[in-house]
Amino acid sequence: MTWGTPLVPTSKGRWGAKVPPAEWRARLMTVEAPARYACARIVWWEFFSMRLVPERWGHIDMMLRRRDEVPDDVLVEALVQVGAPRAWAEKRIIVKPRARRKVGGKWT
Repeated sequence: MTWGTPLVPTSKGRWGAKVPPAEWRARLMTVEAPARYACARIVWWEFFSMRLVPERWGHIDMMLRRRDEVPDDVLVEALVQVGAPRAWAEKRIIVKPRARRKVGGKWT
C-alpha cells in the first residue's frame, strides 16, 4: 500500500517524524487488532510522546487504552505494514541476548 507521506529519515534519522497524526491513524487502522494497539503504542512513543497534553491528538491516544500483548514477529510485521523499515522494526522490537562479560571477576 502506498501512503501519502513518504517515510524518509529526517536529519535525526526519525523515519516517520513528518507523517501527520491523521495519516498515522489511517495506517494503524489497516492493522488487525490486537496488533493494531501494540503498534499504536510504538508509534505514539516514537512520534507523539514528547508533545504536551493540549497538543496531543486524541484519536491515537484512544488506541493506547488497550494493553494487548502480541508476539514479537507479529508486531514487527504490523510496524512494517504501517510503513516502518523492516530493519528498524526488528531492532526496535526483538531484543538479542547480550554477550556474557566479566565484571569484578564474575561472569554476568
